[in-house]
Amino acid sequence: MATGADMAERHDTVALAWVKGAIAECLAAARLALEQFSAEPTGEQVLDGFVDNLHQVHGCLVMLELSGAALLAEELEQLGMALREKRVGQRGEALGALFRGLEQLPLYLERLRSARRDLPLVVLPV
Repeated sequence: MATGADMAERHDTVALAWVKGAIAECLAAARLALEQFSAEPTGEQVLDGFVDNLHQVHGCLVMLELSGAALLAEELEQLGMALREKRVGQRGEALGALFRGLEQLPLYLERLRSARRDLPLVVLPV
């Protein structure tokens, strides 16, 4: 018989399956905005799209109570805002971290769906 914790984890992964497409669309739009900014670094307003899409992803992950994924999305959003507001000293390093985060977040979400365990320590290095 499944325990309450098992049921909660199963519920999270079922809900994640329902919103996976919307999350993927937001991440793709965020990546496009980041690529545009990378090509045209003086267009900080392009980062609004990046930040807005990450904010939506973060909110969705918080509602699903997926703390590791939500933490990564929040960190990406915060770094995007800092980059937009020119509060980042190493622009290239920040862009690299954002691109890595955008690569890792979908992989982590897929891992959650298959392993059914939210392990925030997995995304800590990102």
